[in-house]
Amino acid sequence: MTAAGGKQLKYMRFWLGGGWLLVFVAMITSVLPGMPIFTVQYSDKIFHATTYFILMGWFSGIYLPSRFWLIALAFALLGVALEFLQTLFPYRFFDPWDIAANISGVAIAWLVAVAGMSNWCQLIERRIDGSGNGTGY
Repeated sequence: MTAAGGKQLKYMRFWLGGGWLLVFVAMITSVLPGMPIFTVQYSDKIFHATTYFILMGWFSGIYLPSRFWLIALAFALLGVALEFLQTLFPYRFFDPWDIAANISGVAIAWLVAVAGMSNWCQLIERRIDGSGNGTGY
């Protein structure tokens, strides 16, 4: 099955559903109170970068490289929007360094995907189907 602009994937519904679940979890945890207090300096920035790295990396496994710029833009805008949304909650606050960390995570995932890791969904599907011989589709 192929999503619009996507790769030929047998389990496309799973990949898309999992990706949108990750987006939903990232959005909810961005506005919920009671998030963990990080004791290591800048660890929250590492958390932000890692979250957006995972989001970009996940969707780069689903879509073709020609769509990476659009995915990256969408996640960068999501990171900015969520940071501004946090100003509506008394227990959250706006931090421009969180935006920088989010965009850094997206950029690093884009580079990793372009370097050859964007076929990770296909590799997993080959393993599942028992054809994990390392050759392309």
